[in-house]
Amino acid sequence: MGRKLKTRGYDTKGKEAHHWNYNLPNSVFLLSRKAHHRIHLAVTMNREDKCCYTKDGTKIETAEQAKRIYESILKQSGLDEEIQLIEIV
Repeated sequence: MGRKLKTRGYDTKGKEAHHWNYNLPNSVFLLSRKAHHRIHLAVTMNREDKCCYTKDGTKIETAEQAKRIYESILKQSGLDEEIQLIEIV
């Protein structure tokens, strides 16, 4: 994924791509490594439906919902950074 982002002009230095829904492999959020790690502590990926869920069982169904949830997770963790959704076509 990093190579695809770089070839499209995205600055990926110190950043990682986070898939909010593994059924949509080209729809990712570009995050710092620390933010990516924090999000993975708070959400899980269900291998059966390839969707992400919060720890309370809420299914993340849209990119907008994912962004709101991730911003909340980062804010609670004391991380104030912009979350950028990238749709690679």
